[in-house]
Amino acid sequence: MHLLIECLKRYHHTCYTNIITGDLNLPKIDWFKLTCNGDLLHKPFLDFVIDYGYTQVVEFPTRGPNILDVVLVDNVQAVFNISHRPPFSSSDHVVVLFSLLFGNDCADSSLKTIRYCWCDANFDDMIGFLGSINWLHVISSFPSV
Repeated sequence: MHLLIECLKRYHHTCYTNIITGDLNLPKIDWFKLTCNGDLLHKPFLDFVIDYGYTQVVEFPTRGPNILDVVLVDNVQAVFNISHRPPFSSSDHVVVLFSLLFGNDCADSSLKTIRYCWCDANFDDMIGFLGSINWLHVISSFPSV
C-alpha cells in the first residue's frame, strides 16, 4: 500500500483535476464518515484521501454491502451522473458508470482553479482561529444560511 500511496502522491497535480478509480478492496473504510480501523492497509490510504482533498463519489454498494469500487476526485464538479449497472459477465461487482465534465479547451491557461493542499495546512492555526470565534453570537446574529 505504501508504494501505491507514494505513486499517487507523485502524480497528484494541484493545477488539474485528479481522479482515482478502481476496485480498491478496502472494505473497512466507511466512505460516508471517513473512518476506518487503524490497520496498516486502510488507515494510510484514507489519510492520503483526506490529506490530498479527494472526495469519494460512489454512494452505493459495489460488492455485497461494501463500497469497494470507488471514484475519488479532488474536484467533485468534474464528475456527474454516477450510477450502477448489473455485474458484467461472472463478476461479483456492479458496474460503476459516471460522466466527466471537460471544458471546451482543456489547455486554456486563462481558467484558474483554486485548490487547497490540505496536506500542507497549518491545522494548529486553523484551530486557534476557529476557537477564537464567538460561535453563539454568530449563529444568533445570522440564523439563516
